Amino acid sequence: MASQATLTRRWIISAYQAGHGTKQIAAIFGRCESGVRRVRQNHRERGTADPLLHLRGRRGKFTDDIKARLRQYESDHPDATLAEIKRDLNLEVSISTVDRWVRKLGLSFKKSPCMPPSRIGPMLPQRVSRGGSG
Repeated sequence: MASQATLTRRWIISAYQAGHGTKQIAAIFGRCESGVRRVRQNHRERGTADPLLHLRGRRGKFTDDIKARLRQYESDHPDATLAEIKRDLNLEVSISTVDRWVRKLGLSFKKSPCMPPSRIGPMLPQRVSRGGSG
């Protein structure tokens, strides 16, 4: 479904094609004359009354190729760290960006070098709830 602005532009072109003048069309649609003329000029130059859609911002580096390479790397090296991924895939982004990409793909990589389990138990104490006033 076309937006209201696009429909108005198409109606303006239809009114021009029906032989109406710029002042009359501007009064009908409640637009300024320069705006109505600009719609007609854009239609003449581009062949359409639709607004020009701008591609804003820079293109991201997270391409389909990188997605495929990350998935393949995850299957081959499930215990790799983010730094190893960045180095082995020759990615020119920060480690935090690699982490964001991995999370976006739903992959699980080891985030730090492996540590042996503690022989004496968990390092954090259990939470003790105190009953009464302390």
